[in-house]
Amino acid sequence: MSAKSSVFGIGRRLLKGRLVSDGSTHYSDLGIAYPSVKGLLRGLVEWDFSDELDSVSLKITRFEVDPAVLTEQVQESLPGCEMERDSDEAEKGETDSGDEGDTTQEWSCLAERDGDDVLVEMNIGPGLLLFEIDP
Repeated sequence: MSAKSSVFGIGRRLLKGRLVSDGSTHYSDLGIAYPSVKGLLRGLVEWDFSDELDSVSLKITRFEVDPAVLTEQVQESLPGCEMERDSDEAEKGETDSGDEGDTTQEWSCLAERDGDDVLVEMNIGPGLLLFEIDP
């Protein structure tokens, strides 16, 4: 188990089925926030508020889906989204941060919602998906 996975697991256990907040950011176990994925996906969800919703982040552990399949599915689901891999990473053929053995891939797109662009970002690593939407 990676250090990132164990940190998220500890965070999930501390939530104990509750929604918690520090005043501007709200956190919950993924299965509590979205009951339809309970038993299918494990992780945390984070909603960042200031005056209004700034972003929604999903941190999903034990996630083993081929990045090509995931990016295709996201593009099909989100109007206008054309996923692009981080250009530096793709050009160099390197892993994230240049670390040997770190196979994290960074992807992003702009999706359309009510005439506005919405930034969608994904970081995909072994057993871990960080998925963020900035409305």
